[in-house]
Amino acid sequence: MISYDGKILKFFDEANDTWYHGDFNNQTVNKEAIKSIKVTDGRLIEALYILKEKTAFQFQNIINENDDAETHDCLAQAIAYKDVIFG
Repeated sequence: MISYDGKILKFFDEANDTWYHGDFNNQTVNKEAIKSIKVTDGRLIEALYILKEKTAFQFQNIINENDDAETHDCLAQAIAYKDVIFG
C-alpha cells in the first residue's frame, strides 16, 4: 500500500464563498480561500472509516480497486473536512 504520510492536501475552505476572482473567461484562484492539511496515515485511516460510514459504495470501490475521480473526491473530503459533503 502506498503511504500518504506527510503529503499535503490543498482544498478550498468551505466557509469562503469567493474561490475565484475575475469573470468566467479570466479567472484566478483566490489564494485566501485555499487551505492545506498535512495528511498522516492516521488521518487517512480515519477518512476511510468516514467513507465506509457515509458512502459505503465509494468505500467498496476502493476495496475492489474500482475507484475513480468521484471516489477520490469523497476520500479527499473525508480527509479535509472529516465528512463527505458532496458525494
